Amino acid sequence: KLRLMSESARGEGGRIWTYKDGKPWYFLEEKYPDYGNLVPRDIATREIFDVCINQKLGINGENMVYLDLSHKDPHELDVKLGGIIEIYEKFTGDDPRKVPMKIFPAVHYSMGGLYVDYDQMTNIDGLFAAGECV
Repeated sequence: KLRLMSESARGEGGRIWTYKDGKPWYFLEEKYPDYGNLVPRDIATREIFDVCINQKLGINGENMVYLDLSHKDPHELDVKLGGIIEIYEKFTGDDPRKVPMKIFPAVHYSMGGLYVDYDQMTNIDGLFAAGECV
């Protein structure tokens, strides 16, 4: 079962990669050298999707890439990312301080998009919309 991972792991130096031609391929760093793994999340998501779905280069043929923190100081990771480390380790049995995490982007939040009038009415008579959908 997959769990939501915070973007803060990339912000703290996590590197996203997969194998290409038998070697680690840091595709964000290659395509966006000025930003590397700190590209905005929509760009990171699009690139991970492309690598896994279109290029079929996900880990072991699955829709996942690595998010690697193993090069960072373990104590620093515990201080800054303790909750993420703990949750990942609990659900996978892998210690992300030692081995890369396996990740894939997922929709977990909506920022609206439905058009409504002043009274929250949609363009369908009698259908109102409220909350995250608007």
